[in-house]
Amino acid sequence: MQNPDDYKAGWTTQALNPKTGELRSGGAARNMKTAQRGGVAAPENDATMQAFLYIQPLVDSLQARLGESMKLNQQLAQLVTTQQRREKSR
Repeated sequence: MQNPDDYKAGWTTQALNPKTGELRSGGAARNMKTAQRGGVAAPENDATMQAFLYIQPLVDSLQARLGESMKLNQQLAQLVTTQQRREKSR
């Protein structure tokens, strides 16, 4: 086996070619799977998606906090505007 990392990652394991109905393995399987997954950038895309999914809970938490912060800022701006109007009317 020339590249055990590719095999462990599933890139060169046996796969059924949907067009021919034949089993392919090794480089032929890698080429077929690469094409099915979006071309030569597929491994990098897979890694990027895995990294994004790993940090997704953090992003969701920060997004929720940002929404709360924006709501509080709007309330504060309304209070300041109301106070300024009151001071002008005196």
